[in-house]
Amino acid sequence: MHSEERLLSRVMLLGIGAAISKGTVFFLMPLYTAVLTPDAFGAAEIVVNAALLLIPLASLGLPEAVFRFIAGGKSEKATLLAAARIGFAGVLGLAALLPLLALFGGIRPYLAYLFFYVLASSLHAFFAHILRARGDHALYAVQQLFCTFLTVALSFLFLPVLMLGVRGYLLAILVSDVISAAFIALYLFLRGGLAGGDTVGVSATQLLSYSAPLIPTAALWWSIAYFDRFVLLSHYGTGAVGVLAAAGRLPSLLTFGAGVFFEAWQYSALRVAKGERAALFERIYGMLCAGLVALSAALMLLAWPLVRYLFAADFHAAARFVPLLVLGALFSALSSFLGSAYMVKMRSRMSLLTALFGALIN
Repeated sequence: MHSEERLLSRVMLLGIGAAISKGTVFFLMPLYTAVLTPDAFGAAEIVVNAALLLIPLASLGLPEAVFRFIAGGKSEKATLLAAARIGFAGVLGLAALLPLLALFGGIRPYLAYLFFYVLASSLHAFFAHILRARGDHALYAVQQLFCTFLTVALSFLFLPVLMLGVRGYLLAILVSDVISAAFIALYLFLRGGLAGGDTVGVSATQLLSYSAPLIPTAALWWSIAYFDRFVLLSHYGTGAVGVLAAAGRLPSLLTFGAGVFFEAWQYSALRVAKGERAALFERIYGMLCAGLVALSAALMLLAWPLVRYLFAADFHAAARFVPLLVLGALFSALSSFLGSAYMVKMRSRMSLLTALFGALIN
Protein backbone atom coordinates (compact mmCIF):
# COMPACT_ATOMS: atom_id res chain seq x y z
CA MET A 1 0.00 0.00 0.00
CA HIS A 2 2.92 2.34 0.58
CA SER A 3 3.72 2.26 -3.14
CA GLU A 4 0.16 3.29 -4.01
CA GLU A 5 0.22 6.06 -1.40
CA ARG A 6 3.47 7.50 -2.75
CA LEU A 7 2.13 7.23 -6.30
CA LEU A 8 -1.12 8.95 -5.28
CA SER A 9 0.76 11.80 -3.63
CA ARG A 10 2.83 12.35 -6.78
CA VAL A 11 -0.28 12.20 -8.97
CA MET A 12 -2.02 14.77 -6.76
CA LEU A 13 1.01 17.07 -6.78
CA LEU A 14 1.41 16.88 -10.54
CA GLY A 15 -2.34 16.85 -11.07
CA ILE A 16 -3.03 20.14 -9.30
CA GLY A 17 -0.58 22.03 -11.47
CA ALA A 18 -1.46 20.16 -14.64
CA ALA A 19 -5.23 20.48 -14.09
CA ILE A 20 -4.96 24.24 -13.75
CA SER A 21 -2.66 24.38 -16.79
CA LYS A 22 -4.84 22.20 -18.99
CA GLY A 23 -8.06 23.83 -17.86
CA THR A 24 -6.66 27.28 -18.59
CA VAL A 25 -5.47 26.32 -22.07
CA PHE A 26 -8.73 24.47 -22.74
CA PHE A 27 -10.76 27.58 -22.00
CA LEU A 28 -8.67 29.51 -24.50
CA MET A 29 -10.74 27.77 -27.17
CA PRO A 30 -13.40 30.53 -27.15
CA LEU A 31 -10.60 33.01 -27.86
CA TYR A 32 -9.09 30.89 -30.64
CA THR A 33 -12.41 30.18 -32.34
CA ALA A 34 -13.52 33.81 -32.02
CA VAL A 35 -10.31 35.34 -33.42
CA LEU A 36 -9.30 32.63 -35.89
CA THR A 37 -11.43 31.29 -38.72
CA PRO A 38 -11.60 27.50 -39.26
CA ASP A 39 -9.08 27.96 -42.10
CA ALA A 40 -6.64 29.92 -39.91
CA PHE A 41 -7.04 27.53 -36.98
CA GLY A 42 -6.50 24.61 -39.35
CA ALA A 43 -3.31 26.22 -40.71
CA ALA A 44 -1.99 26.70 -37.18
CA GLU A 45 -2.77 23.08 -36.34
CA ILE A 46 -0.93 21.84 -39.42
CA VAL A 47 2.22 23.69 -38.29
CA VAL A 48 1.86 22.43 -34.70
CA ASN A 49 1.27 18.86 -35.89
CA ALA A 50 4.36 19.08 -38.11
CA ALA A 51 6.32 20.30 -35.09
CA LEU A 52 5.16 17.30 -33.06
CA LEU A 53 6.63 15.04 -35.74
CA LEU A 54 9.93 16.93 -35.85
CA ILE A 55 10.50 17.33 -32.09
CA PRO A 56 11.65 13.69 -31.52
CA LEU A 57 14.05 14.06 -34.46
CA ALA A 58 15.50 17.36 -33.26
CA SER A 59 15.82 16.11 -29.68
CA LEU A 60 16.96 12.60 -30.74
CA GLY A 61 14.70 11.17 -28.03
CA LEU A 62 17.14 12.49 -25.43
CA PRO A 63 14.62 13.95 -22.93
CA GLU A 64 13.04 10.52 -22.39
CA ALA A 65 16.43 8.80 -22.33
CA VAL A 66 17.82 11.29 -19.80
CA PHE A 67 14.79 10.71 -17.57
CA ARG A 68 15.14 6.93 -17.78
CA PHE A 69 18.86 6.89 -16.96
CA ILE A 70 18.84 9.48 -14.17
CA ALA A 71 15.64 8.23 -12.51
CA GLY A 72 17.05 4.71 -12.80
CA GLY A 73 20.06 5.71 -10.67
CA LYS A 74 22.73 6.54 -13.24
CA SER A 75 25.05 9.50 -12.73
CA GLU A 76 23.29 12.73 -13.63
CA LYS A 77 26.53 14.38 -14.66
CA ALA A 78 27.63 11.49 -16.87
CA THR A 79 24.18 11.20 -18.46
CA LEU A 80 23.88 14.89 -19.32
CA LEU A 81 27.42 15.11 -20.65
CA ALA A 82 26.70 12.14 -22.91
CA ALA A 83 23.47 13.82 -24.07
CA ALA A 84 25.35 17.04 -24.83
CA ARG A 85 27.79 15.16 -27.08
CA ILE A 86 25.05 13.96 -29.40
CA GLY A 87 22.35 16.63 -28.97
CA PHE A 88 23.80 19.06 -31.50
CA ALA A 89 23.38 16.49 -34.28
CA GLY A 90 19.61 16.76 -33.90
CA VAL A 91 19.66 20.51 -34.50
CA LEU A 92 21.74 20.00 -37.65
CA GLY A 93 19.30 17.35 -38.84
CA LEU A 94 16.38 19.70 -38.35
CA ALA A 95 18.14 22.46 -40.27
CA ALA A 96 18.87 20.04 -43.10
CA LEU A 97 15.15 19.26 -43.39
CA LEU A 98 14.11 22.89 -43.89
CA PRO A 99 14.43 22.86 -47.74
CA LEU A 100 12.22 19.74 -47.84
CA LEU A 101 9.65 21.29 -45.49
CA ALA A 102 9.51 24.38 -47.71
CA LEU A 103 7.90 22.20 -50.41
CA PHE A 104 4.69 21.98 -48.36
CA GLY A 105 2.50 24.98 -49.13
CA GLY A 106 0.69 24.91 -45.79
CA ILE A 107 3.97 25.08 -43.88
CA ARG A 108 6.09 27.34 -46.12
CA PRO A 109 4.78 30.70 -44.77
CA TYR A 110 5.58 29.63 -41.21
CA LEU A 111 8.86 27.78 -41.77
CA ALA A 112 10.95 29.95 -39.44
CA TYR A 113 8.29 29.74 -36.73
CA LEU A 114 8.24 25.95 -37.10
CA PHE A 115 12.03 25.69 -36.76
CA PHE A 116 12.22 27.73 -33.56
CA TYR A 117 9.01 26.16 -32.20
CA VAL A 118 10.67 22.73 -32.43
CA LEU A 119 13.91 23.92 -30.81
CA ALA A 120 12.09 25.70 -27.97
CA SER A 121 9.85 22.72 -27.23
CA SER A 122 12.81 20.32 -27.28
CA LEU A 123 14.81 22.46 -24.85
CA HIS A 124 11.86 22.85 -22.50
CA ALA A 125 11.21 19.09 -22.53
CA PHE A 126 14.88 18.33 -21.90
CA PHE A 127 15.16 20.49 -18.79
CA ALA A 128 11.72 19.49 -17.51
CA HIS A 129 12.65 15.79 -17.72
CA ILE A 130 15.69 16.47 -15.54
CA LEU A 131 13.35 17.81 -12.86
CA ARG A 132 11.14 14.72 -13.18
CA ALA A 133 14.15 12.41 -12.99
CA ARG A 134 15.29 14.13 -9.78
CA GLY A 135 11.84 13.60 -8.27
CA ASP A 136 11.36 17.38 -8.00
CA HIS A 137 7.66 17.15 -8.80
CA ALA A 138 6.74 20.36 -7.00
CA LEU A 139 8.95 22.53 -9.20
CA TYR A 140 7.90 20.52 -12.24
CA ALA A 141 4.28 21.48 -11.53
CA VAL A 142 5.25 25.10 -10.88
CA GLN A 143 7.12 25.49 -14.15
CA GLN A 144 4.18 23.90 -15.97
CA LEU A 145 1.83 26.48 -14.45
CA PHE A 146 4.26 29.26 -15.27
CA CYS A 147 4.49 28.18 -18.91
CA THR A 148 0.69 27.92 -19.19
CA PHE A 149 -0.07 31.34 -17.75
CA LEU A 150 2.62 32.85 -19.94
CA THR A 151 1.02 31.22 -23.00
CA VAL A 152 -2.38 32.63 -22.00
CA ALA A 153 -1.02 36.14 -21.48
CA LEU A 154 0.87 36.11 -24.78
CA SER A 155 -2.15 34.68 -26.62
CA PHE A 156 -4.27 37.61 -25.50
CA LEU A 157 -1.49 39.99 -26.52
CA PHE A 158 -0.71 38.47 -29.92
CA LEU A 159 -4.23 37.52 -31.06
CA PRO A 160 -6.96 40.05 -30.13
CA VAL A 161 -4.59 42.98 -29.39
CA LEU A 162 -1.83 42.78 -32.01
CA MET A 163 -3.96 40.68 -34.42
CA LEU A 164 -1.05 38.47 -35.51
CA GLY A 165 -3.31 35.57 -36.48
CA VAL A 166 -1.59 32.21 -37.01
CA ARG A 167 1.82 33.70 -36.27
CA GLY A 168 0.56 35.01 -32.94
CA TYR A 169 -0.83 31.58 -32.05
CA LEU A 170 2.56 29.99 -32.71
CA LEU A 171 4.59 32.77 -31.09
CA ALA A 172 2.66 32.53 -27.82
CA ILE A 173 3.65 28.87 -27.42
CA LEU A 174 7.20 29.32 -28.72
CA VAL A 175 8.10 32.23 -26.43
CA SER A 176 6.55 30.50 -23.42
CA ASP A 177 8.69 27.40 -23.99
CA VAL A 178 11.87 29.47 -24.33
CA ILE A 179 11.27 31.40 -21.10
CA SER A 180 10.26 28.24 -19.21
CA ALA A 181 13.38 26.39 -20.36
CA ALA A 182 15.53 29.32 -19.26
CA PHE A 183 13.75 29.35 -15.88
CA ILE A 184 14.52 25.66 -15.25
CA ALA A 185 18.13 25.99 -16.48
CA LEU A 186 18.71 28.91 -14.11
CA TYR A 187 17.26 26.90 -11.22
CA LEU A 188 19.53 23.94 -11.97
CA PHE A 189 22.53 26.27 -12.14
CA LEU A 190 21.71 27.98 -8.86
CA ARG A 191 21.18 24.62 -7.15
CA GLY A 192 24.79 23.73 -7.89
CA GLY A 193 24.62 22.19 -11.33
CA LEU A 194 24.73 18.44 -11.83
CA ALA A 195 24.28 15.81 -9.18
CA GLY A 196 26.48 12.74 -8.92
CA GLY A 197 24.39 9.58 -8.55
CA ASP A 198 25.59 6.10 -9.44
CA THR A 199 29.32 5.81 -10.00
CA VAL A 200 28.72 3.85 -13.21
CA GLY A 201 29.32 6.13 -16.16
CA VAL A 202 26.99 6.57 -19.11
CA SER A 203 28.43 6.75 -22.61
CA ALA A 204 26.90 8.51 -25.59
CA THR A 205 26.56 5.09 -27.25
CA GLN A 206 24.52 3.71 -24.34
CA LEU A 207 22.26 6.75 -24.32
CA LEU A 208 21.77 6.66 -28.08
CA SER A 209 21.08 2.92 -28.12
CA TYR A 210 18.11 3.58 -25.85
CA SER A 211 16.93 6.85 -27.42
CA ALA A 212 17.37 5.97 -31.12
CA PRO A 213 14.36 3.60 -31.32
CA LEU A 214 12.24 6.26 -29.60
CA ILE A 215 12.60 8.56 -32.63
CA PRO A 216 10.79 6.36 -35.19
CA THR A 217 8.45 5.21 -32.39
CA ALA A 218 7.36 8.81 -31.81
CA ALA A 219 6.96 9.29 -35.57
CA LEU A 220 4.73 6.21 -35.77
CA TRP A 221 2.58 7.36 -32.86
CA TRP A 222 2.36 10.73 -34.59
CA SER A 223 1.08 9.04 -37.75
CA ILE A 224 -1.65 7.35 -35.70
CA ALA A 225 -2.69 10.58 -33.98
CA TYR A 226 -2.21 13.28 -36.61
CA PHE A 227 -1.79 11.86 -40.12
CA ASP A 228 -5.53 12.22 -40.67
CA ARG A 229 -5.08 16.02 -40.55
CA PHE A 230 -2.88 15.91 -43.62
CA VAL A 231 -5.27 13.56 -45.45
CA LEU A 232 -8.10 16.01 -44.72
CA LEU A 233 -5.91 18.92 -45.82
CA SER A 234 -5.27 17.33 -49.21
CA HIS A 235 -8.96 16.55 -49.83
CA TYR A 236 -10.99 19.17 -47.96
CA GLY A 237 -8.66 22.06 -47.06
CA THR A 238 -7.63 23.78 -43.84
CA GLY A 239 -11.22 24.45 -42.76
CA ALA A 240 -11.91 20.74 -42.23
CA VAL A 241 -8.62 20.41 -40.36
CA GLY A 242 -9.66 23.27 -38.09
CA VAL A 243 -13.00 21.66 -37.24
CA LEU A 244 -11.40 18.26 -36.51
CA ALA A 245 -8.67 19.91 -34.42
CA ALA A 246 -11.33 21.72 -32.39
CA ALA A 247 -13.17 18.42 -31.83
CA GLY A 248 -9.92 16.92 -30.59
CA ARG A 249 -9.74 19.42 -27.73
CA LEU A 250 -12.39 17.51 -25.75
CA PRO A 251 -10.69 14.08 -25.94
CA SER A 252 -7.46 15.87 -25.02
CA LEU A 253 -8.93 16.19 -21.52
CA LEU A 254 -8.78 12.40 -21.32
CA THR A 255 -5.23 12.17 -22.60
CA PHE A 256 -4.27 15.01 -20.27
CA GLY A 257 -5.59 13.16 -17.21
CA ALA A 258 -3.81 9.99 -18.27
CA GLY A 259 -0.63 11.94 -19.04
CA VAL A 260 -0.52 13.42 -15.54
CA PHE A 261 -0.85 9.94 -14.09
CA PHE A 262 1.85 8.50 -16.35
CA GLU A 263 4.37 11.16 -15.35
CA ALA A 264 3.99 10.08 -11.72
CA TRP A 265 3.68 6.38 -12.57
CA GLN A 266 6.91 6.20 -14.59
CA TYR A 267 8.94 7.56 -11.69
CA SER A 268 7.21 5.21 -9.23
CA ALA A 269 7.66 2.18 -11.49
CA LEU A 270 11.41 2.79 -11.61
CA ARG A 271 11.73 3.35 -7.86
CA VAL A 272 9.59 0.46 -6.54
CA ALA A 273 11.32 -2.78 -5.60
CA LYS A 274 11.46 -5.29 -8.47
CA GLY A 275 9.55 -7.90 -6.49
CA GLU A 276 6.60 -5.54 -6.03
CA ARG A 277 6.33 -4.26 -9.63
CA ALA A 278 4.08 -6.95 -11.12
CA ALA A 279 1.46 -6.78 -8.36
CA LEU A 280 1.53 -2.97 -8.30
CA PHE A 281 1.22 -2.85 -12.10
CA GLU A 282 -1.88 -5.07 -11.98
CA ARG A 283 -3.61 -3.09 -9.23
CA ILE A 284 -2.91 0.28 -10.81
CA TYR A 285 -4.08 -0.88 -14.25
CA GLY A 286 -7.44 -1.98 -12.82
CA MET A 287 -8.04 1.40 -11.17
CA LEU A 288 -6.83 3.34 -14.20
CA CYS A 289 -9.07 1.38 -16.58
CA ALA A 290 -12.20 2.12 -14.53
CA GLY A 291 -11.37 5.82 -14.23
CA LEU A 292 -10.64 6.30 -17.93
CA VAL A 293 -13.83 4.50 -19.03
CA ALA A 294 -15.93 6.68 -16.69
CA LEU A 295 -14.30 9.88 -17.98
CA SER A 296 -14.77 8.74 -21.59
CA ALA A 297 -18.49 8.17 -21.02
CA ALA A 298 -18.85 11.62 -19.45
CA LEU A 299 -17.11 13.32 -22.39
CA MET A 300 -19.35 11.56 -24.90
CA LEU A 301 -22.50 12.60 -23.03
CA LEU A 302 -21.38 16.22 -22.70
CA ALA A 303 -19.95 16.61 -26.19
CA TRP A 304 -22.80 18.64 -27.71
CA PRO A 305 -23.35 21.11 -24.82
CA LEU A 306 -19.60 21.66 -24.37
CA VAL A 307 -19.02 22.35 -28.06
CA ARG A 308 -21.96 24.75 -28.25
CA TYR A 309 -20.85 26.57 -25.11
CA LEU A 310 -17.10 26.79 -25.78
CA PHE A 311 -16.77 27.03 -29.56
CA ALA A 312 -17.90 29.68 -32.02
CA ALA A 313 -20.77 28.81 -34.36
CA ASP A 314 -18.42 27.94 -37.24
CA PHE A 315 -17.01 25.08 -35.15
CA HIS A 316 -20.27 23.46 -33.90
CA ALA A 317 -19.95 20.61 -36.43
CA ALA A 318 -16.98 19.40 -34.35
CA ALA A 319 -19.38 17.74 -31.87
CA ARG A 320 -20.09 14.95 -34.38
CA PHE A 321 -16.51 13.73 -34.24
CA VAL A 322 -16.01 13.79 -30.48
CA PRO A 323 -17.29 10.24 -29.62
CA LEU A 324 -14.92 8.47 -32.04
CA LEU A 325 -12.01 10.66 -30.99
CA VAL A 326 -12.77 9.90 -27.32
CA LEU A 327 -12.62 6.16 -28.03
CA GLY A 328 -9.28 6.63 -29.75
CA ALA A 329 -7.97 8.63 -26.80
CA LEU A 330 -9.15 5.93 -24.37
CA PHE A 331 -7.26 3.13 -26.08
CA SER A 332 -4.23 5.36 -26.60
CA ALA A 333 -4.10 6.02 -22.86
CA LEU A 334 -4.41 2.34 -21.99
CA SER A 335 -1.69 1.36 -24.45
CA SER A 336 0.61 4.06 -23.04
CA PHE A 337 0.26 2.56 -19.57
CA LEU A 338 0.94 -0.96 -20.80
CA GLY A 339 3.90 0.37 -22.78
CA SER A 340 5.49 1.71 -19.59
CA ALA A 341 6.72 -1.85 -19.03
CA TYR A 342 9.03 -1.32 -22.00
CA MET A 343 10.45 1.80 -20.36
CA VAL A 344 11.13 0.01 -17.06
CA LYS A 345 12.84 -2.89 -18.85
CA MET A 346 14.67 -0.53 -21.25
CA ARG A 347 13.08 -2.36 -24.20
CA SER A 348 12.70 0.67 -26.46
CA ARG A 349 12.93 -1.54 -29.56
CA MET A 350 9.75 -3.32 -28.48
CA SER A 351 8.06 0.08 -28.24
CA LEU A 352 9.09 0.64 -31.85
CA LEU A 353 7.62 -2.67 -33.01
CA THR A 354 4.36 -2.03 -31.16
CA ALA A 355 4.01 1.44 -32.66
CA LEU A 356 4.81 0.09 -36.11
CA PHE A 357 1.99 -2.46 -35.85
CA GLY A 358 -0.50 0.26 -34.84
CA ALA A 359 0.67 2.66 -37.56
CA LEU A 360 0.32 0.03 -40.29
CA ILE A 361 -3.28 -0.64 -39.22
CA ASN A 362 -3.96 3.10 -39.14
